Amino acid sequence: MFDARETICGEARDGPLEILGGIEDGADMATTAKLKIAQERRRVGSRLNRHADRPVYLVVELPAYSMSDPTRSEVRERIAHWLPRCRPETWDALAALAHVAIFKRGERIYALGEPVPPTMILSGYGVARRTTSTGLLIISGVAQAGAPFGWSGLAQATSSLDMVAHTTCRVAQWSGLDIRPIAARDPELALAAIDSMAFSLHAVVEQIEGYLRQNARLRVLRILGRYHGLFFGEPPVLTRADLPGLVGTSREMTGRVLRDLERQGTVERFGRNGLRLLRPEHLDSELLGAYGLR
Repeated sequence: MFDARETICGEARDGPLEILGGIEDGADMATTAKLKIAQERRRVGSRLNRHADRPVYLVVELPAYSMSDPTRSEVRERIAHWLPRCRPETWDALAALAHVAIFKRGERIYALGEPVPPTMILSGYGVARRTTSTGLLIISGVAQAGAPFGWSGLAQATSSLDMVAHTTCRVAQWSGLDIRPIAARDPELALAAIDSMAFSLHAVVEQIEGYLRQNARLRVLRILGRYHGLFFGEPPVLTRADLPGLVGTSREMTGRVLRDLERQGTVERFGRNGLRLLRPEHLDSELLGAYGLR
């Protein structure tokens, strides 16, 4: 249970905010409290229109000890692994400022048009997606447990996409305003942010080039090759239903390519959305031999 200050029509009173009491146990605040979270300077602030004519503002202070010690140690260990050249005091500061929450499948980790929070997935998978003006769902990438991303948040850039939990995700996030002065003190953190954004830019350019120059078959093959373990692992994380969004084409076009690959004995469709790889060498041959791609 956290202590909170609730303000109603300009009048303030102190009291416990039980609705957010499970945050350290991984409760998803966005779902449990139905609040829109804005993280800034280790504060979570939100507005809840509980009364049509009296907007209610809830502010919850998150002290340094609000995260359990094992969770904080885990976050610090992950940061040290992925940012090994940073100073130990940088690891400590990032671990102290992190907010950890659990997002269920389909819930937004952060939203289109909102400031990008630097993010590190501790477990699970998320997808970066947006819907075009014609209603086509585009999935620009899959995020998994690993290095932090969302470094444009240091400049308070707004997101051009929705980051959505594809499986149950346990996520650490920061305010870009908090991390910016740390990056100013530690050049290695600043360089890690630059490297990450440069890689992301290259990936976007490659994706655009693929849309312009590659036919549907090659795009399907590249996605199956890139996310081989997620499509064909046990259990699979990605299914046939995800393929059109990742390829950036219609379900009908993707279906035609899969039927062609099935006739050749490369893959097999099963169940509602299942996809099984029968002849990996066929996939490798087309990507590495015919196109010189991996």
